[in-house]
Amino acid sequence: MLTALEAGVKEASGLALMDKVYALTNLRAAFCGSESQRRGGWVDHQTVERFEQHWEENLAKLSESLQDGSYRPQAVRRVWIPKPGSAEKRPLGIPTVRDRVVQAALRHVLEPIWERDFDEQSYGFRPNRGVRMLSDGWINC
Repeated sequence: MLTALEAGVKEASGLALMDKVYALTNLRAAFCGSESQRRGGWVDHQTVERFEQHWEENLAKLSESLQDGSYRPQAVRRVWIPKPGSAEKRPLGIPTVRDRVVQAALRHVLEPIWERDFDEQSYGFRPNRGVRMLSDGWINC
């Protein structure tokens, strides 16, 4: 995909980033990556297990809704989790299964594009990097 972008993707030729997002192969990879997070209680009452029962059909419908522009993200479920070392709590939003699949599919397409432009010393919110990473490796906690 990066080769196509570097060569110059022309909108008139029908090639755009969105067609990479709703491609079934990308949605399958996104689902397989996010399915390991089996938390329950989403606002649409759809569990990963139920989505998984007809996953090819669900992904085909999701692809179609992304293609025709009818996809709309659902509300997130708000839960409050404790802050470590404090009595305070912080909010956490849990998206629905299909919204997590779309988010992962978008990340699969956009991350390689952005990664090549990031500075080598940048660590925040990047794959295989974090604030505890030093130039000589991870800090053992």
